[in-house]
Amino acid sequence: MNRRLKVLLLIACSIIYCVNTIQASNNDIVILYSDDLTSTKRTIKGASKVILREYPNIVFTNILVKNKSGQDLSAIETIESINPKLILTIGSIATKLAQNNFTDIPIVFSSVKYPVLSGFVNSVAKPGKNITGASIDIPTQIQFEKFKQIIPDLKK
Repeated sequence: MNRRLKVLLLIACSIIYCVNTIQASNNDIVILYSDDLTSTKRTIKGASKVILREYPNIVFTNILVKNKSGQDLSAIETIESINPKLILTIGSIATKLAQNNFTDIPIVFSSVKYPVLSGFVNSVAKPGKNITGASIDIPTQIQFEKFKQIIPDLKK
């Protein structure tokens, strides 16, 4: 199983667990994302597809964080008005905004590099508070080995 599929499955399992454990009057999930890159769009599409297979009545609201400082009042107000069951964040900027403004809604992050060093979680094993997720930490040696498969003459 490739790494991308493993990450999507981890995210989907985290979301499904959170949806099952939270009792709310709605079926809303907010997908809060930091950029409009193709990889982000694929993550949104993949996560939505997996969740909808298990929970066909879920309603998604996708929100792009427009203020890259991590304080987007429009996004915050929209999320507050929806009062979602869960916030799925894609990227560090979106994760920071969600963590700083929503302590009572479960947050599942993805596409975050070094979540412990970034201060999003206490540890990977025990994230703490209302947040968990999947990081994109790939050790340098593994990256180098994969690059060598593509470019055999590559040297350190």
